[in-house]
Amino acid sequence: MSETSLIWLLAGGAFCFLELVTPVAFVSLVMGLSAFLVAPMASMLPFNGQVVLWMILSLLLFGVSQSFVRPRSAARKLDADYAFTTTEILPGETGRVNYEGQSWSAQLDDPTAQLSPEQKVRVIDRQGTLLIVSVLEKAAP
Repeated sequence: MSETSLIWLLAGGAFCFLELVTPVAFVSLVMGLSAFLVAPMASMLPFNGQVVLWMILSLLLFGVSQSFVRPRSAARKLDADYAFTTTEILPGETGRVNYEGQSWSAQLDDPTAQLSPEQKVRVIDRQGTLLIVSVLEKAAP
């Protein structure tokens, strides 16, 4: 076994270990596997050729590995459905709600609606740190 083969094996092991410690969507893993594949061919190629082969194999394996990773959905899943207003929310303005034990900025989905404090609202969307809420229909007595 040549010295460069040993270096590629050590690099492959380091990349695979790095994936175990800090998972990054198979990036380190495919770089490690590519290094393992380059190791047996290290004695037949100049070092520049080894690096180019390693980069090509890494890109190919990364492309294949992405088919095993679930794509992120565009919509955010909200943890809870309801919140309570802590301040009055005037038409077209922002107020505050208590959502999951935290105070959030909130805006009504209906720009003509108005809410008083301590009303239960439905959380329908989140835009950064702003919750979009809707008025719950009051049940008939």
